[in-house]
Amino acid sequence: MNQTLYPPSKIISCQVDFSLVNLKSTNDMEPKSSYIYKYLNKYYNNSLFVYTDASKNKNNNVGISISIPALKSYTSYRLSDYMSVLAAELFAIYKAMLISHSLCSSKILIISDSLISLKDIYFGSSRLFPELLNNILLFINTSYCSFSFCYVPGHVGFSPHDVADAYARKASCFPAIDIALNLKFHEMYDIIEKHFTHEWLRNYQFSETGKEYLKFFHPPFHASSLVINKFRRKDTIYNRLRLQYCKNNYYLYKIGVVSSPMCDLCLLPDTVEHLLVECFKHSTLHIELRLICKSMNKTYSVTNLLSNSILFNIIFLYISMNNISI
Repeated sequence: MNQTLYPPSKIISCQVDFSLVNLKSTNDMEPKSSYIYKYLNKYYNNSLFVYTDASKNKNNNVGISISIPALKSYTSYRLSDYMSVLAAELFAIYKAMLISHSLCSSKILIISDSLISLKDIYFGSSRLFPELLNNILLFINTSYCSFSFCYVPGHVGFSPHDVADAYARKASCFPAIDIALNLKFHEMYDIIEKHFTHEWLRNYQFSETGKEYLKFFHPPFHASSLVINKFRRKDTIYNRLRLQYCKNNYYLYKIGVVSSPMCDLCLLPDTVEHLLVECFKHSTLHIELRLICKSMNKTYSVTNLLSNSILFNIIFLYISMNNISI
């Protein structure tokens, strides 16, 4: 599927240079900034170097910059708040092409530290921002200029790009937005999710519901390394255990289904904590979990058992193999 608005048959192959991708991880004695200087001057000596960068500050204000050191041209803009950095990087590249095109230079090298943006240009496809990529590809195909692109690693002491980075950070603090761009659905979704997460964290202590959950997971958005995809039953069991809404006697008694909240064997409240930590019926599970907690240097507790993928996988497997109704 072509994830750009530009017809696939019309897309001209773009020259995108990824030779410096692994430079940051090398341990050569030569300074990385010196190596980048030599590389660019060796292979792009006749091109106009145009540096781009984007930055988002802690208030979600976004800025971009276009830097052309040879012409002492430094341009920066504040974009719409909450834009993703990837969208800003793509727009910075597009804006750099417009500016450099107006300078009547025939060979232009756009230099960026946004690897994803350059890969989108190279492959002619963007899953997240096809409209922005479309503008870039359309301009490449219709401009008389010859555009090339080169990736450089950021924050390695390479001063021309560090200058672009400084201007982008400064632009994010401008008092007003210079260029307003529409946000994509997934960007708006992130804003809404962060807003309601913040509101929940601010007000959860006043809630009359969820007290069983808060007993073990406090604050409520307890850090979890679990990622459960495509397994609905596993996801259901995971959330029922964390919310304490299970088919155990403690919960069934609360909703009037059984006559006692106690465990049939232990005569203790039949809670999730009892299931995972105390109940004699499930001692084999407890032994295995205790051993793994010890090897991971973790306290044996409901909070840790339901916040770690390795521990929860053991619980899920035990529940499945023994046909325990949760």
